Amino acid sequence: MAQTIALSPAGAKFIGTLEGFRAECYDDGGPGKGNCTIGVGHLVHLGVTKPADHKQWSTITYEHALVLLQADAHRNGVVAIEQNIKVPLTQPQIDALISLCFNTGPGALGPGHAVTNAVNSKPKGGGAAAMQAWRSV
Repeated sequence: MAQTIALSPAGAKFIGTLEGFRAECYDDGGPGKGNCTIGVGHLVHLGVTKPADHKQWSTITYEHALVLLQADAHRNGVVAIEQNIKVPLTQPQIDALISLCFNTGPGALGPGHAVTNAVNSKPKGGGAAAMQAWRSV
């Protein structure tokens, strides 16, 4: 049976806490600053926020922001994991990889990327030796 890949509710809340919640459109402060964003980092469009954006989006609830986050997580993280990660993952590992992709884009788990290679070379069995192997990849 294939593993189901999805951002957990706890993972969504973790990302939401890190990103911070804004109920109205704002210009993000990350790389490529000045893009219209809402909720917990949902990109509305490239470019600065305009009055029409405030009119269209008005205000959203935190729950709506988490729905947008789940859609963004699927598009940017889940698909990348399903396409490129070949080893079983725990839910916290899935959440961590989705968080990475949420912030850097799905290319962070692209074919041949260092993170993808490190995850796919994950030793079986866990424990201290497995952690050391992950760190040295």
